[in-house]
Amino acid sequence: MTDVCELIPPVPGLVEQFRPRMKHLLIDENAYGERELASLRNLVAAVFRIEHPASPQAIGGLLSLLADWLADRPDLRRMFALWIRATLMRRAEYRIALPQVDDLQELNVMLAERLEEWAHAYKAEGEALALQKLLRRRFGSIPAEVLQEISGASVEQIDIWLDQVLDAGSLEEIFGPTTP
Repeated sequence: MTDVCELIPPVPGLVEQFRPRMKHLLIDENAYGERELASLRNLVAAVFRIEHPASPQAIGGLLSLLADWLADRPDLRRMFALWIRATLMRRAEYRIALPQVDDLQELNVMLAERLEEWAHAYKAEGEALALQKLLRRRFGSIPAEVLQEISGASVEQIDIWLDQVLDAGSLEEIFGPTTP
């Protein structure tokens, strides 16, 4: 453990009396895995798990745990709800906007409603990436128009194209003529 005095350099004269003298503990959150953190029943472990959730479904379980642990602390429940909402909205992979919430239970209900949206989005994104990879392996570079068409397509349409990739002789057989 590093002493605060080493983190804050010495200062001259009278200013020295105002230098912080607090003990601290520095924890490397990346040094702990999900399994180890799950076995710990404390707020710090919960924070680390929320920062790096295994899946969107795992967040719901963590919210339920926090709600139970903080049942007698509505102030902390509200602070955690606000922080978790902000954390989730910052994560690009979730691409969601959550309304303002004041409690962990409210947040958990909203997230449960969004899980299906996330699952659908993950499936669409995964299938689109798989289609692009197959197209590149089969036909080489993919025109921007085709990539744009794939990115705006439904899961059902992507499934149809995936079925056509192995039998098609060209990109045009799958997507029709493209602008050069």
